[in-house]
Amino acid sequence: MARKLPKLRISRREKRLIGVAILAVVLFFSYDYMADFLYYRPLRIREQIFHERNKLERSELKILAQSKLKGRLATTRREMDRIKRRLLPGDKPPIAAARLQRIIEEIARRTNVNITSQKIDKPIEHPFVLEVPVEVVFRCNVGELKNFLYRIESHQKLLNIPKWTIRVPNHRNPKEIQVNMTIAGFIKKAKA
Repeated sequence: MARKLPKLRISRREKRLIGVAILAVVLFFSYDYMADFLYYRPLRIREQIFHERNKLERSELKILAQSKLKGRLATTRREMDRIKRRLLPGDKPPIAAARLQRIIEEIARRTNVNITSQKIDKPIEHPFVLEVPVEVVFRCNVGELKNFLYRIESHQKLLNIPKWTIRVPNHRNPKEIQVNMTIAGFIKKAKA
């Protein structure tokens, strides 16, 4: 036989106390949820929006920088092409030196300069190019020297005068001068 449990009698005061306790537990957990929902969640969302906006701005800056870099690259390529066109033809120093000698002879002929000797010097290495020097000795007057120098400077090929000396052979009649000049052209350095 089953024994009957005595019936619990809960007073009104105890019922209120239990109701208040249940309400306190519900309010405690709902406060935690409500505080998270109303305060912390918007903070997290704002922070996430801030980070996403920063990522977007960085991406936009990269895109802008990329277009600027593309423009600079195109400008640099055009400049490199222009410089390549000014280099002497040929990939070997002797071929370039022969072409440089022809250029010098042509300039000398146009400016009435008499070249007495020419000598090809040893090429000089630079980071991206080889300098091919040709030493020339000639006689002329000051006006012809001025024209010769002007044509060297304004030539379509990139020419340089690394060193030169002027000597007056006849001090009593200094109209004619003797010039010892090194004229250099450039070729692209062969890849090793």
